[in-house]
Amino acid sequence: MDTLSPENKAATKVIAKACTWADRRKAMQAAPADKVARAAGRYKVSINELTEAVEHYRKAGEKGR
Repeated sequence: MDTLSPENKAATKVIAKACTWADRRKAMQAAPADKVARAAGRYKVSINELTEAVEHYRKAGEKGR
């Protein structure tokens, strides 16, 4: 990954975070009633991580222009 440009590294991170977000969304939907709060908390954290990764990707793209 060290040979990738900063923009490509950021894009890879966005994809990874999006996959995590999707997995946690499914886990939240399938969670038993007593585990929903914990799953919802993890889901919220993954949304924040995805948002940060997207912002980083956009900044990397702007630097490349």
